Amino acid sequence: MWARELVGARCTSDGENLVCTDSAAQVLQIEPRSGAATELEVPQALVVTVADGDVFALTSDGQLQRRSGGEVIWSAPVSVATDFHRGGQGLTVIAGYVLTTQVLDPANFGASGAVFDAATGQPWERTNALVLPLDAGVWVVSHADGGSVFVHGADEPRTANGVLLQYDDQWRSSQQVTTTDDEQLGVLDRESGDLLWRTDYPAYPLARAGGVILALASAEQGNVVRGVQAGSGELLWERSNAWLTCPCLSDGSTLTGHLVTVGAEGSANPEQAEIIGLDLRSGAQLWSLPRPPTTLATLTDGEHLVLAAAAELSGWRLG
Repeated sequence: MWARELVGARCTSDGENLVCTDSAAQVLQIEPRSGAATELEVPQALVVTVADGDVFALTSDGQLQRRSGGEVIWSAPVSVATDFHRGGQGLTVIAGYVLTTQVLDPANFGASGAVFDAATGQPWERTNALVLPLDAGVWVVSHADGGSVFVHGADEPRTANGVLLQYDDQWRSSQQVTTTDDEQLGVLDRESGDLLWRTDYPAYPLARAGGVILALASAEQGNVVRGVQAGSGELLWERSNAWLTCPCLSDGSTLTGHLVTVGAEGSANPEQAEIIGLDLRSGAQLWSLPRPPTTLATLTDGEHLVLAAAAELSGWRLG
């Protein structure tokens, strides 16, 4: 549909606002249907989002800021992560909190990301946080006290349960995806704690969409991607010699992800991954796009797929 040259693009989207920053700290608010852009003035910007009419930005001098009308409302010092090649969104504002994947806590090894009060800029009182986008408009924060789910439109975060999937469109479900002590895939009933089913093989659950759990496993023929019925554990399909990675997106019938072909000796080159659309019920590949050499983000507003690569943005119509 459209393409725009933007070197080192880092983008955020809440389903309405698409905001991208390039390596020269140029900030563009982009209309996802047409690609038309409005420039925002944010000095030293690394990653930017827009919420409630204000601009929230992470800057190269180690500040997380809220700006309104060009003025800084508050600014909090942070330790900025140097790795911006995570493939997901770096910053969002949900339920009165600013969430970012691009801040590290040097005192807490294993922590990744941070949460701040959007009104005051004060850090959220949780430790060892792991911040991750879970679904369109849904982020999850795993922390020392358990986990919290942040949903666009909700007034407060809610308690998270189950395994931390990289994509889950059924996070509200009473059925929790889990793994057993021997690493078998299973589902727990949230109310009773009963294990409803489990596989007879080790598997790593990656995503749940449209009632199907996508899991990575090993088999006699090598690495496989399996589609498992979430309600029963029935194996619906498997794809051999393949490895699926997120960021993932889904409309309930198709899942978009990054597929890596695994060689006979188990070798794989992530740089040769394709961006594909998988039919969730059959595992059939419906379409594919050449993956840019460096994909910094995959975003959607529900109708369009936006790829942020090292040197350009491209917009694709889904369906």
